[in-house]
Amino acid sequence: MGNDTRGSKSSCRRPPPTCRDALHDGGKSSQVSMAPSSGSEAPRANVRAVAITVEKSPAAARLSELGVKSWPTWGGPPGRYALSYGARQTCYIVRGRVSATPQRAIEFGAGDLVVFTRGTRCTWHIAADIDMHYAFDPS
Repeated sequence: MGNDTRGSKSSCRRPPPTCRDALHDGGKSSQVSMAPSSGSEAPRANVRAVAITVEKSPAAARLSELGVKSWPTWGGPPGRYALSYGARQTCYIVRGRVSATPQRAIEFGAGDLVVFTRGTRCTWHIAADIDMHYAFDPS
């Protein structure tokens, strides 16, 4: 265990990455959305939906189209991490199990493609050692 300073693989007790790079999104998925709340209701046009989208077992052709194997990797042990996404992130889970709780638990694991929209805040509860590929879209 330790940090790989070359940037290709990181496996340590650091939280999953939430910075910027590049990614692509799409396909069939299930989605959980959260609308930000405040003391006064903002006009609907100004409210940005925050969502976690889980695509269960995408086809190999889809993963190839996205270039998942060329994305950076991250791995970590079971634990709990509070995360905030400043950019949209797509993850392909190679190994492990996670539940993310923005308001209610969203579960995903090995073989799933997961998208976190920009502005999402959630807590990852990693139940089993995780390995994943990830990419960011700064838009």
